[in-house]
Amino acid sequence: MSKNLATKFTPKFLYCDGDFIKKNRKYNEEKIPFLNECLIEVQKLFDKELTIIEKTEILQFGWKKVTEMLRKDSQFPNAKIQTLLELLGKDGSLAEKTLIEHSSKFLDNIFIIKKTGVELSDKYLKDLDDKGTYYTTSKAQNQKLDIITRITNDLNEAIDNEVIYKNQIKDIIKSTNKLLSYGITPLDNEGFRPNYEKIRRL
Repeated sequence: MSKNLATKFTPKFLYCDGDFIKKNRKYNEEKIPFLNECLIEVQKLFDKELTIIEKTEILQFGWKKVTEMLRKDSQFPNAKIQTLLELLGKDGSLAEKTLIEHSSKFLDNIFIIKKTGVELSDKYLKDLDDKGTYYTTSKAQNQKLDIITRITNDLNEAIDNEVIYKNQIKDIIKSTNKLLSYGITPLDNEGFRPNYEKIRRL
């Protein structure tokens, strides 16, 4: 076996912070109705169906992009936008207001526009899962995880076999207080588990 292969570090899974992932996903999901509202109001100003690229640019650049598109598609490219809208029989005040208030919520590294509307992008969801999932970062941390897991399993086996009784768990923690700092957590008189959040910081 080569030396490089023998010393290769392989990360081990610690835990997934579901609350972090859920909180951040919810935070951005709550922006989607406002972004869709922007697109609905802007679409009313055009007689053609806006493309996904056009919708994306409208959310990226706001009302300025809408005025640019309206002028480009009209016979009066230099007209004031209010005059142009009046000639088209359109009222752009609500679309403008909605874009001013909400288009800044759109970030193309978080959202994607499909035919059905704005959604969280697959890349963002994957990045969020990756960000909220923790692994060991060194061989030393792998060793600590293995040792703590082994100690925890031994303690729980001792409890299962009544070598240690459940009502003694608190006494064990009091007498060996460092177990907590080493990453072992008691489970309310039921046993012990590795504290993966603590191990991540060891």
